[in-house]
Amino acid sequence: MNLPLAPSIASIFVLILIACGETAASPTETVVPATSIPPTQIITQSEPVDATVAGFTHVRTDGNRYATGQADLPNTTPDVIRTSAPPVWVVGVPYQGGVIWATVLSDGSVVGHVSQPGQALETKSISRQGDGAGPPVLYLQDDEPLLLQSSASSWQLSPPTYVGQPVIEASLQNGKLFRGADDTTGVDLGTPEDARILTDENGRVLVLTGATERYPHGVIGDSIESSGFALLDSSLDRSSMITASVESESVIEGISPIWADVDGDDGREIIVTVSNDQVGAGLVVYNEPGDVIARGPAIGRGGRWRHQIAVAPFGPDGEIEIVDVLTPHIGGIVEFFQIQGDELVQTASVRGYSSHRIGSRNLDMAAAADFDGDGNVELLVADQHGTRLAAIRHTANGAEEVWSLNLSARLATNLGVVTTDGGAIEVAAGLEDGTVLIWRAPQ
Repeated sequence: MNLPLAPSIASIFVLILIACGETAASPTETVVPATSIPPTQIITQSEPVDATVAGFTHVRTDGNRYATGQADLPNTTPDVIRTSAPPVWVVGVPYQGGVIWATVLSDGSVVGHVSQPGQALETKSISRQGDGAGPPVLYLQDDEPLLLQSSASSWQLSPPTYVGQPVIEASLQNGKLFRGADDTTGVDLGTPEDARILTDENGRVLVLTGATERYPHGVIGDSIESSGFALLDSSLDRSSMITASVESESVIEGISPIWADVDGDDGREIIVTVSNDQVGAGLVVYNEPGDVIARGPAIGRGGRWRHQIAVAPFGPDGEIEIVDVLTPHIGGIVEFFQIQGDELVQTASVRGYSSHRIGSRNLDMAAAADFDGDGNVELLVADQHGTRLAAIRHTANGAEEVWSLNLSARLATNLGVVTTDGGAIEVAAGLEDGTVLIWRAPQ
């Protein structure tokens, strides 16, 4: 879901590859080749952003990779975009009943496309601010797209965030969170350089803190992880900040929490993956005051990871569950968990899927939504080879693959997921063979 930046809503911004194929069925070959796409305009990092709509590689401002709305992917033939270099990121925002999509290529260039109901896909020039390598954020300014990435002059791995109205920049640098260019002091949180800044509907900010190398697993880019998190209001006033820390031998192994209602009390909980050398990774749920309210099982040994992905009504009767992928690099198992008392209890699982490439900071290769329009939520995730997108559903019989989409090459980007203003879901994915697929509403 791509959330509008209403006055009370803050938008967020912030080694070794293991191969985790069939061809796509009759894709639509109607897209202009890359050579005809207008060049990307580069804007200086200091230019202000006045945006009303934003889209993220992680789907929502609260870190929950769950989109509302409906799609019909099994019966949709994707448009195919041929790119001049391998795609790295895809991100979109709702636009005039459809979506504007931006694709960042491995050579640093950006190509844009407009998807509108009843019309052929069109190319679109995308202005860009920042030149870093981290995940992009796509804004609309007066109906024109602007792609924001981090800046090489500060941190290259986490994009800036714009909070409040009027829009005020907040960015991470040297472990500090700054509110706008006039803030020369910042809030020193010891935040890792690849951490994301999450926000909620009240303009509050949630970010990981306490960078540490005490658990040098390194599966998500480097050996630096977090030891806690901080929750602040939109003013970034430290006097009202709430903090929490994990046990001294453990770390939070990820780049952001998921900030969502897990227990059905209409409030938000904070979900993180906690890891250490002895027992490996397990999901832990905190309340906003920073107390642990539920723990899931740990893997049982160090050097093994859980990739938390989404909170959604996955259960057979619409129960709220957390979904993750256990050891996505070695036989990945999709797992569903519910809170029962003070425990996270696994309710279903199925083996054979991968949501991440070892050593990569792209943690957005899977997402949740009603991708087939039947009223049930699926997890869309690649198989272990990365050449097939599978829809995993928690049914009365357990976790099952209910349908899949064949790809012409291995998945290379995040899964771009956008809900249009009319409630239709569009999905985009970039592949290693230099193509981008866009599944959109029937024309």
